[in-house]
Amino acid sequence: MSVRRPANLAWISAIILIGYIVLLALGNGFELSEQNIIAVTDRTLFGETHLYREWLPDSGRIFFDPEGLLSTLPCIAQVIIGYFCGNILREKTEIHHRLLQISILGIALLFAGWLLSYGCPLNKKVWSPTFVLVTCGFAFYFLCFSPGLLIFVKTEMGVSFPCFWHESVVHLCVAGVLATLLERLSQLVELVCKGRFIPPSCSFFPTLIWPL
Repeated sequence: MSVRRPANLAWISAIILIGYIVLLALGNGFELSEQNIIAVTDRTLFGETHLYREWLPDSGRIFFDPEGLLSTLPCIAQVIIGYFCGNILREKTEIHHRLLQISILGIALLFAGWLLSYGCPLNKKVWSPTFVLVTCGFAFYFLCFSPGLLIFVKTEMGVSFPCFWHESVVHLCVAGVLATLLERLSQLVELVCKGRFIPPSCSFFPTLIWPL
């Protein structure tokens, strides 16, 4: 049995994410406290001197590392999903067919992530499974319109493109600018909607830019 088969990759990712949801649910994983299973695991294995100190709403601080050991598990699943996307891009089929596959998969991941967020909150600090699904969905869909893929299409058509777009540094800079702009926009929305219900997505969208 080949691990690289699409069906096996999907099962591996699903098992990792489901197992991580169980860990978070049983170990106070969505609470910003010292009893959080992620914080407990990191303190036990690495000690407090090697962890970040997170601010609490009451101005207190706890030892909590958002890039801890347990939160690496959903990152593995995210890499596997990205590998699956790479396999689609490498298929020897028409580019339009590959783009359609990636778009459909991206929409499915987005829908699943937002739907499951009612039971498993979107949370970047613990890298929740719904955060994995939503960011992967955005990344897949964004990939269909990204400069890198446009270069690929233009190249197949025999049209040259500026070489600097090939640089990942350019994409990183663009991501930084977009993340900053969206963060400022979310702050503006909070000021305008002060005292009213604010959709969670207002403060969440800036964090989506970096995984893209």
